[in-house]
Amino acid sequence: MVQRCSEALRGEDRAFVAGRRVERFAAGAAPAATTVGSLCTFASTTLSVFGAAPFEVGNVLLDFLETQAASRITKINYRKMTVKAEVSGGIGWCSAKLRVCRREGGVSYVEFQRRDGDCISFSHLYQQASRYIQLRGLEVANAPRVAKESTSVLRPPEPPRDGALAAKQCRSQGALGRGPLERPGVPVMALARQARALRDV
Repeated sequence: MVQRCSEALRGEDRAFVAGRRVERFAAGAAPAATTVGSLCTFASTTLSVFGAAPFEVGNVLLDFLETQAASRITKINYRKMTVKAEVSGGIGWCSAKLRVCRREGGVSYVEFQRRDGDCISFSHLYQQASRYIQLRGLEVANAPRVAKESTSVLRPPEPPRDGALAAKQCRSQGALGRGPLERPGVPVMALARQARALRDV
């Protein structure tokens, strides 16, 4: 069921786990099927993949981690069809576990679980992997929507030039009474009492 390292590996069948060569998921390998009524639940970061056997989906994930993501595969469980990897990018790093499951009817599920690290890096990994699976010709039913990049630049508001102008802007935006910019010596507790008194009125 699983090719061993001692067997001859072709160039496209190579992956690295913590610096050593490992085998891909073998043809026909599949995790135990999960039934609709089972206690098995999936995370919200789960892709439904059609048109490929679970071992093919697992190998596509290994290809993605090896060639597209700045990652280091730390563990592969061939029986459970899980892959653990540390992924780094320009925005941070995360540790993730990817699990391939199958349901009756030929649907494969790829569950992405963040184990540690930055949630934005994890989201980026999830979106990139989904896009990569689709580019490999597989149908993903619930692919994440990627926000279109905005071309407009949001600029912060101009800072007020003086304290009186700032107080005027605060009053025009709905602030009641005299603001702290007009009375810089007022302690914070006094301002809190004034706010409570205004709220009770």
